[in-house]
Amino acid sequence: NVTAVGATHAKIRVQYAEQITYYYLDDSSGPSVGINTTGLKVSTWIDLCDGAKADVYLRLVGIGGDGIVNPAFGLIAVQVK
Repeated sequence: NVTAVGATHAKIRVQYAEQITYYYLDDSSGPSVGINTTGLKVSTWIDLCDGAKADVYLRLVGIGGDGIVNPAFGLIAVQVK
């Protein structure tokens, strides 16, 4: 839930790591949601890569920001199946 918008092209994405190096859950660039408007954001479903199907660490990363605008978020949840 975006409560204050980010820069025009700003997005947040989810990454995983077994310990040190982080990768995207689909081994490419997803999942990802734009944060340039307020409200509830939901990504499309992705196919998890094999490395993400284990006991891993998750983190959110922001991309496309401008270093000036500070987005704000409510509840953030990650759902996998």
